[in-house]
Amino acid sequence: MIFVKKLYKELLQQMLLIFLILILIISIGQMVKLLKLMAAGKITLLALFKLLALAIPSSLGVLIPPCLLLAILLVLSRYYLDSEMAVMFASGVSLKRVFSWVLVFSCGVMVVVGVIAFVISPYTAVKKKIGFKYALMELTLNKVIPKEFTSLNADSVLYATNKEPDGNGLQQVYL
Repeated sequence: MIFVKKLYKELLQQMLLIFLILILIISIGQMVKLLKLMAAGKITLLALFKLLALAIPSSLGVLIPPCLLLAILLVLSRYYLDSEMAVMFASGVSLKRVFSWVLVFSCGVMVVVGVIAFVISPYTAVKKKIGFKYALMELTLNKVIPKEFTSLNADSVLYATNKEPDGNGLQQVYL
């Protein structure tokens, strides 16, 4: 039916618009935290972008439901304001039917949120922890100067006699 396609299209457009605005705000907040670590010399610029990309999927499950709610409110209120609901009612579509269409759309979004929350988000959380540890290790290894003692943290010191010719490793490492 024409009404259903138009309703789904507008709900999806509004939801994506609201989502883009919210994800931009969340990303800026995440970037500020990561820039703080970068300024302290704990991560590199490349690691910053990798960790930022891994932080976004974990916030999807939290952001999509409010986006859906706001999209439903905006679209249905605009339908009432533009008298499109009156046209629907005049053509024989009941309010229950409109709400059932919205419910079907919401169930589809619910499935997507479930997949994000139970599959994608845990996977990216693990990858983010590994990525953060790797970023710290990578930066620490870049700071190592051959034949000098390098402090890793409060408890450990690293000494390497030489770096690999390609710069990706150390030779004769003592911890």
